[in-house]
Amino acid sequence: MRKKIRLILPLLGMLTLPVLANAGGQELYMKYCKKCHGESGAGDTPMGKKFAVADYTKAEAQAKVSDEALAKAIKDGVLNEKGKKVMMAFGKKLSDEEVGQIVAYFRTLQKD
Repeated sequence: MRKKIRLILPLLGMLTLPVLANAGGQELYMKYCKKCHGESGAGDTPMGKKFAVADYTKAEAQAKVSDEALAKAIKDGVLNEKGKKVMMAFGKKLSDEEVGQIVAYFRTLQKD
C-alpha cells in the first residue's frame, strides 16, 4: 500500500502544478492587468476604453499576439503608433516566471 501511495503522490503533484501556476497567473493578472484589461480580459474598463484595449476574450484578438509578444509587452510596456506609452512596463516588478504565469492565464481568457 505504501508503495502505491509513493507512486501516486508525485503524479498528483504533476497534475496540480499547472492549476497552481494558473492560480498564480490569475492573482498576478488581477493585481497588475485588471485595471485596464478588465477582469474578463474584454478591455471594458474606463482605462481600457481610454487606451482602446483589445477584447482578449475573442479568439481573433488572442491570435494576433504571440506568447513572446505578450511577455515583451508585460516586461517592457507598450507604446502606441505616436510613441505615447499606453501600457506601463512591469519588468522590474515581475520575474520571468511571473510574466510566464500571466501569459498562461491570459490565454485562458479567450471565450469563443
